[in-house]
Amino acid sequence: MCNTLQRQKYTQLTSTTTLESSLHVSINEHLNSEVCLGSITNVDTAKLWLRNTFLFHRIQKNPVHYGIAKGGSETWEGRFDTMVIQALQSLAKSQLISIENSILSPTDYGLQMSKLYIKQASMDIMLAIPEKASKRDIVGLISVSRRVTRHLLPLSWRLCVEWQNSRNSDFALGKRM
Repeated sequence: MCNTLQRQKYTQLTSTTTLESSLHVSINEHLNSEVCLGSITNVDTAKLWLRNTFLFHRIQKNPVHYGIAKGGSETWEGRFDTMVIQALQSLAKSQLISIENSILSPTDYGLQMSKLYIKQASMDIMLAIPEKASKRDIVGLISVSRRVTRHLLPLSWRLCVEWQNSRNSDFALGKRM
C-alpha cells in the first residue's frame, strides 16, 4: 500500500515508538466540556468516562510518566480517582461547574469556556477582571491568557483583529497575532 521508505517508517513507529496520552495536560477543559454536553453528570460518571480513555490505559502501563509514582500507600487507581476529583474541584472553585449533592452541572461561564475553546487558566484570568476595570486593565489581563491552540479560531480571531483595527482606537492590534 505504500512505498518501501514509508513502509520502513511505519514499521518503526509500530514496533519501537510508545505513544503516551496528553489528556492529563488538559483534563480540566475536557471534563468541563463533557459536563456541558451532559455526558458527565456526577463524580462517578466522570471516573467512568475517564476509565474509557487512552489516558487510563497508558497510566496502567506507565504511571511514572503521568506523575504517579510507584510505591507509596496509594495505588495508581486511587491516584487516578484523586486526579479526577481534584480536576472537578478546581472547575467548581473557578465557577465553571457547580457541584450540589454530587450532581455536576455547568455554569454560564463553563458553557462559554467549552463553546469558545478557552483554557481554564484563561477563564480564571477573565473572571478575575474587576467590574469597573479600565480598557488597559482588560487588555493587559487578556493578553496573558492562553487559547487552547493557535489555530482553533483563526477566522474568528482575524475578524476580531479587523474589527478592533477599524475602530481606530489606541489598542489597534497588529496584523499577526
